[in-house]
Amino acid sequence: MSMQDTPTAQGLALRRAQYLQLEDKLGKLALLILFLWHFSQVSGALVRMIAEPQHGLMWWLGFVSTICSVGFVALIVFLTVTRTQPVDVEPGFEARFSAFMGTFVLLALIAIPPAGVVVLQALVAKVLIIIGTVSSIWCLWWLGRSFAVMAAARKLVIAGPYAWVRHPLYATESLIVIGCVLLNGTAPAFAIGALQFFFQYRRMVNEEKVLSRALEGYSDYMTRTPMVIPRLSGRIAD
Repeated sequence: MSMQDTPTAQGLALRRAQYLQLEDKLGKLALLILFLWHFSQVSGALVRMIAEPQHGLMWWLGFVSTICSVGFVALIVFLTVTRTQPVDVEPGFEARFSAFMGTFVLLALIAIPPAGVVVLQALVAKVLIIIGTVSSIWCLWWLGRSFAVMAAARKLVIAGPYAWVRHPLYATESLIVIGCVLLNGTAPAFAIGALQFFFQYRRMVNEEKVLSRALEGYSDYMTRTPMVIPRLSGRIAD
């Protein structure tokens, strides 16, 4: 590289850093609006449940799952506000579109009237939602300020649930998706669930591209840690 090329390279690096910072701020603002709206919805549902006169088994399961959802969304809002600046972001429209759809497409179930499901199906659905939400809170706690919706690299996290699989949050969120689809019980709901799984897979692929490129040690972590299904023999020692 010549002396004349050095300022140009430095300038490009500076402009890219400024672009990443601006994109992160705009994305954070948009996500906060969406997540705060979602928080208002689950909080309103909790208030309406408390006002209900009958408190049977299904009510209690719904009440617990709604409390868990409030905590989950509140933690997402907090981590969105406090997250660190990204080191790198996967470029392209597809990576951003897949991340957005994988995060929010399930909200389309709000517009689909539920079918009448049998009690056992509703029971299984609500238990799955509770287990999935509590597990997702646990994963988010370990992910901490590295949390992001878009495919971005911030910090290598390999402890806690991330010592077992590379994408534990997506694995636990899949339980929530299955529970919500079962609770709705309609064909469009199953189609939305399948669509959500597709976009979540694309998110994982895009995330692994940028993490492998930007974070030292991630490629080695990939070789010894499964993507979403833990090994029956447990973790591989470092």
